[in-house]
Amino acid sequence: MKQTHALRLDWLDQARGIALLAMTCYHFTWDLFSLGLTDLNPVSTIWLAWSAKSIAATFLLLSGLSLALAHQSRILWRKVLVRSLTLGGAASLVSLGSYFLFPASWIAFGILHHMALAGVVGLLFLRLPPFALIGLALLCLLLPDFAKHDVFNSAPWLFLGLSTIIAPANDYVPLLPWFGFVLLGMALPKLWPVLQHHSPAPQTSRPLRLIGLMGRHSLIYYLIHQPVLLGLLNLLIAVGVLMPAATTRADFTQACERDCSFDQGDEALCRRICQCIYEEVQKTPNLLSTAPADMTADQEQKLRSAIKQCR
Repeated sequence: MKQTHALRLDWLDQARGIALLAMTCYHFTWDLFSLGLTDLNPVSTIWLAWSAKSIAATFLLLSGLSLALAHQSRILWRKVLVRSLTLGGAASLVSLGSYFLFPASWIAFGILHHMALAGVVGLLFLRLPPFALIGLALLCLLLPDFAKHDVFNSAPWLFLGLSTIIAPANDYVPLLPWFGFVLLGMALPKLWPVLQHHSPAPQTSRPLRLIGLMGRHSLIYYLIHQPVLLGLLNLLIAVGVLMPAATTRADFTQACERDCSFDQGDEALCRRICQCIYEEVQKTPNLLSTAPADMTADQEQKLRSAIKQCR
């Protein structure tokens, strides 16, 4: 039975693997821009910004689908606990690492945080009929458009996605509207019962099997891919193969405003914050003329202090 179940999920692992490859390509363009190696801004470039949204939606759709398949007969509470602790711990590592790497836009509630919470909240809706799930999904997708309020602007409520002011973040995937894609994923096995049946997977090519292997270990891949990409790019910079431009005033403000999320950020707020940060960091000699990859620990601390003061 265990072997059959693994075969049955090959297609799901391959779908996750393809989403991981797409995510890696997007993050690679983001890293190039972040290090000053390209002028292509992945956040303000429309097709790249929508690619990021599509990739996040795909991951959450697959997450909801997996949740429905894993607990289709009964809720496996041990599995729920292990998954929640694993994702919660990984999300905490992402928050901590991003705070030190990107203090201006660290990740307080990203996609891993969302998946950890959605994996528990989704249990409340497992037994609903498919069209009820679709109706709730549409409500989640539309609710932020008319339910945002200043009362949700304090930090404890930011996970909801109903605040009127969003602090800059490299990854912000609040419960609303994104939980809608989890609910849609949960509806799929009920709309297409064939997804619930055990069936041998067809023979696939070696590349597709490798993609499936990535998808089977998606969390590990997610956690290591950015350190690997950034480490490789910084190594190439260190040995002189790649040469980032020094940070000019225009570069600094552009990068700062980039870190306000493209779909959630308040442009006026971003400009105010970035202007404040610029005025603070220019008090430190040579800080603005130093490439991000070449900043000393003291310069990074001065930058972090300016960001904290202005936010």
